[in-house]
Amino acid sequence: MAFSPSLSDIGVVVVASAVFLWLRGKSKRSEYPLPPSPPGAVPILGHALLIPTKKEWETYERWGKELDTDIIYLNAAGTKLVIVNTVETIQELLDVRSARYSSRGTFTMINELMGWDWSMPTLPYNDQWRDQRKMFARYFSASNPNAYQPQILQVVRRFVHRVMETPDDFMKHSRNMVGGIAFSLAYGINADKPNDPNIALADAALNSVLEALLPGKYLVDLMPVLKYVPTWFPGAHFHQDALEGRKIMNRMRAEPYEQAQKALAQGSSLPSLMSMAFDDIRDGFYKNPEKAETTLKDLSATFYGAGSDTTTASIDNFIIAMILHPEIQRKAQQEMDTVVGRDRLPEFTDEAKMPYLAAVIKELVRWRPVSNIGLPHQCIEDDIYNGYFIPKGSLVIGNQRMMLHNPAVYPEPEKFIPERFLTGEEIFNPYEIAFGFGRRTCPGFHMALATTFLTAASLLSLFDLSKPVDEHGNVIEPSTEMTLGITAHPVPFKCSFQLRHPRAEELIRAGANFE
Repeated sequence: MAFSPSLSDIGVVVVASAVFLWLRGKSKRSEYPLPPSPPGAVPILGHALLIPTKKEWETYERWGKELDTDIIYLNAAGTKLVIVNTVETIQELLDVRSARYSSRGTFTMINELMGWDWSMPTLPYNDQWRDQRKMFARYFSASNPNAYQPQILQVVRRFVHRVMETPDDFMKHSRNMVGGIAFSLAYGINADKPNDPNIALADAALNSVLEALLPGKYLVDLMPVLKYVPTWFPGAHFHQDALEGRKIMNRMRAEPYEQAQKALAQGSSLPSLMSMAFDDIRDGFYKNPEKAETTLKDLSATFYGAGSDTTTASIDNFIIAMILHPEIQRKAQQEMDTVVGRDRLPEFTDEAKMPYLAAVIKELVRWRPVSNIGLPHQCIEDDIYNGYFIPKGSLVIGNQRMMLHNPAVYPEPEKFIPERFLTGEEIFNPYEIAFGFGRRTCPGFHMALATTFLTAASLLSLFDLSKPVDEHGNVIEPSTEMTLGITAHPVPFKCSFQLRHPRAEELIRAGANFE
């Protein structure tokens, strides 16, 4: 579905067009052609009315086939977009040429109007972004699992206890679990209990951002000059949305941080980013303590939004994969019984001995990518690729869904086949697509995978997951539909969780620590 402006939106465009054209100036010419573009561009707006607002990956794939190209150029009211449909091209641009392609676009609605200009995922490639990235790497690198695995283990074990007690609420429990891990690691406070106000606040802030990121949601992102339109002008409703989003963002950024500072002062804080960074600030590690504390505040608030939504989707996708493929579940459980047995709970040290479960998780990430379209990288200087001119300022977007469902790389891509990663043949690692590219690769992907592994291992070890039945004994088939937001979630579904063996309940109760 393409963008469909209202009459008031069109009025704003008409008023702003002259100013926009003046600000845009003359485009730099090149002897090389731009990448192919779909037909249908119109004066002033260019391809803006063609930008899909739903299932963008399908439209981009179709355009690529119609134009016989893996790289597509769109000019949406002066915003230059480059869509890439293949791994080879996206890696050449965003990995090999990362010095040119590591920045972000303006995100007018989110960063400028809603005030998220401090958040690492949407920051341009600048010192502020580098400071957050360095601080994250100092405390939570993949080579330091002791910094994050103990908290993940405790929260996951509380999660399986809650699933045992109230299985119908498993989707709420998974969201609280992942959010609780984020709050524990960032702030050193427990937040995984049902109806926790910190998670409710963070969810509200995150939802406002994800809504604003939807393609075509706000015309001001395609025509930034519209931000100067007064709030009373017809079609300027985005100003009110921005004001509400800014209010909830300010609360989310401030309130948990204040709680964490009190916990540190009282000596009740869990080991966390806050506790480790404040120790370093106190000991003089940072030359500019005030700047370090600002970086800490920004990075802590980024923890929840940067990974919680996607990891929650992965957990829910794992559950639906297991109930749709009981034969795969049984194979994974056989491996679990061999490695873990039935007298203890899974540990992180078990992971290296579980190649089948590792293949299941890889296939999970490939089969149902939680990010179908990656956040755009911005090209900071003119470039030439494969005979095409890519202008400075272009936003480069990877069609991750198409890459992960490329039948030339992953035969029968719509099927869930973990064995494709166990044949001994070299096959492209889906993690290198799903977690982003170049210098913008998700810095916490190892923590997301650790959470997914331990949750999957714990559920398989303790429960049989199956389709539930209604009061008449009829099997309730789960929907296979996914939401169409920035993060793709399975629509709500039901699952039956049955304890696998007599000791399961005892192990669950002994492992859960609710202090």
